[in-house]
Amino acid sequence: MNKIVIISFLMISVGISLLPHIVYALAKIASWIVHFRVTYRPYGIATLCMLGIWLVMFLYGNVFARYFFETKTVDIECKGLPKSFDGYRIVHISDLHLDGWDGHEEKMTEIVDSINALNADLVCFTGDLISLSSDELTPFIPILKNIKAKQGVVCIMGNHDYLPYRRDLTEKQRWAQVHAFQQILRNDLGWKMLLNEHIVLKESSDSVAVIGCENQSMGVHRVIQRGNLTKAMAGSEGMFPIILTHDPTHWRGEILKKLTYSQTPSPIRGSTMLITSEFVELGWGRGSDMGSLTLSGHTHSGQFRVFGLSAASFVYKEYDGLYTEGIHNLYVNIGLGGTMPFRFGATPEITLLRLNSK
Repeated sequence: MNKIVIISFLMISVGISLLPHIVYALAKIASWIVHFRVTYRPYGIATLCMLGIWLVMFLYGNVFARYFFETKTVDIECKGLPKSFDGYRIVHISDLHLDGWDGHEEKMTEIVDSINALNADLVCFTGDLISLSSDELTPFIPILKNIKAKQGVVCIMGNHDYLPYRRDLTEKQRWAQVHAFQQILRNDLGWKMLLNEHIVLKESSDSVAVIGCENQSMGVHRVIQRGNLTKAMAGSEGMFPIILTHDPTHWRGEILKKLTYSQTPSPIRGSTMLITSEFVELGWGRGSDMGSLTLSGHTHSGQFRVFGLSAASFVYKEYDGLYTEGIHNLYVNIGLGGTMPFRFGATPEITLLRLNSK
């Protein structure tokens, strides 16, 4: 971890140092054209000031802020949610990246206690439990297996969980570790791993489908693309869908398009397109009265947020919190950990989602 801290700090420090020098170089070029004097001193001072501010921020974000967390409560209107599920409570957590919690087992215990205190109907974890090795999970098994909910814990795989950044492993070794990791979650933690499949939740005579996709990145970061929404939803026709997918770019890239297929205007006739039997069989043809809820993570809100501006906003259209498109909702949890050992402003979160039938 010390190596990662040093490399992360140095890379960003170099970037910060370059900014005033780039401005100075541009000003110098302009001075030659329009004949005015430019001195280096103000730009050198600006560099030192910016580095000083960054040092303070990094130390605070690395030593303190990344271990803080908050519990958010979000009410979501869900059109088509059965009345029996009105008020249904889901705790949504994501992106633990356990390598960053090494030696801080007491903080993880505090997180688990906070989750359990919410007395949720269901806990959903939307991927990236680890960063580089399944060994990161070992010291936290006795803690994480204590997460409780009335209908259990369901989880999906994030891009890091497939270990794509391990250059020292052969493909066979990597998949052996991935499969071993999945078995730990199933057998040791007791979590329900959804790999392009779904489970059905029952309340009275009503049913809701929790649909779990493997990682399907459709934005700028496309390391892992294993999601199969068709396979995951097959057999869930007529049920309100709660879709778990790690990368929120999947929502706009595929999920919205397929769930709203029946409402897409025809470019030829100007009327509503007909739904083929194929789409009905795959579960897309749910009609205009059936909304959806998608839960994602992945973005960490850039792990940096100042005055409401998130670093992730430059990369993702949906990156933090609740988004609504018509009758379809997406919630992006900004995670409890991070790929870089630093948080500033983007406070790690546990989210309690309260679903309201509409």
